[in-house]
Amino acid sequence: MSEPSLQMDTDLLQDVAELSSAEGFLDYFGVPYQPSLVQVKRVLYLRLLSQVFEKQPCETFSEYKAAVAKAYCLLEKGVVLAHAAPQCQSCSGC
Repeated sequence: MSEPSLQMDTDLLQDVAELSSAEGFLDYFGVPYQPSLVQVKRVLYLRLLSQVFEKQPCETFSEYKAAVAKAYCLLEKGVVLAHAAPQCQSCSGC
């Protein structure tokens, strides 16, 4: 009985791995959004989403949807990410 669940989780992980745009994440998980906002702030949204994923690991569709919605909510509120220190250590201008 656990095999269908495992297959569903595998499919979900594959689908998420193939998503590459802000609109793609929002559409896939059915999160309502304002296209005009996402259009001009898609990079910030993806950075916020990445940060949410780091702090809130997801395994199920509902957990991913909550993370995608949380990142969009942060975008709507105007949250600005602090720039992290450069990890490459190959330059001093970052």
